[in-house]
Amino acid sequence: MARFATEAYESPNFQNLENVCQHLTNYAINKDNPNFIFNNDSKKADIGHKRSLSSVWELLKNKGVDVNSIIIQVNYFFIYKFYKKKDEINFCKNFS
Repeated sequence: MARFATEAYESPNFQNLENVCQHLTNYAINKDNPNFIFNNDSKKADIGHKRSLSSVWELLKNKGVDVNSIIIQVNYFFIYKFYKKKDEINFCKNFS
């Protein structure tokens, strides 16, 4: 699942910090924004502010982005993070 903010992003500054629809992608926050686009067509996963991840990969591929490289990097990130936390996870299992 991919979620998008309903306001165009600008780097945070004192004037726009209150604009949560610009900085956050939470559905609960953005769904009430008048700019939010609902997708009511299950056959079109590339429409709206809440989309399937596969439609985002397809969009990026069509723009010439090396999607496989991104997927490898994301997988590596999660594997690395979980590996670093394995001792903590095992420690917590001992108390359950």
